[in-house]
Amino acid sequence: MTSSTMESKYGSWASDRSDTWLRVGHYDPEFKQYILEELEDLKDLRFNWDQQGGKAIDLATIEAAKRWVASIPEGMIYRPHVVPMSTGAFQFEWQDNGKALELEFESPDSIRYLMWHPAKEIELEDSIPLTDVSEATSLIQWFLQG
Repeated sequence: MTSSTMESKYGSWASDRSDTWLRVGHYDPEFKQYILEELEDLKDLRFNWDQQGGKAIDLATIEAAKRWVASIPEGMIYRPHVVPMSTGAFQFEWQDNGKALELEFESPDSIRYLMWHPAKEIELEDSIPLTDVSEATSLIQWFLQG
């Protein structure tokens, strides 16, 4: 990916990338491939990718996230935003009707999550082991519930 492409893709989150989301019954045969491609793109981010001193995304964490994506059940949820963070981490974000779930891959060993639903006064943050696919699946199921 060229630096101008990287800048337009990651330089500003004001642009709406939701045209890449698919929500048809949550079944998306390209779901895993989409995320894997997004993770590959993160490898191209170098120091100062955001023009504010953003760290390069940790390659070991990207590889661990790829294994995590391969382990989750097919057709479970629609495509997330894959968001690089200036700390060298990245997260998957889902938002719908004022409800949000963020899974932050902060290391090759853990996922930090945020469950947020202000209408129901829910704001929970915690960490789980990256290998705890069952708990991650429960978080996704929480998000999908009304």
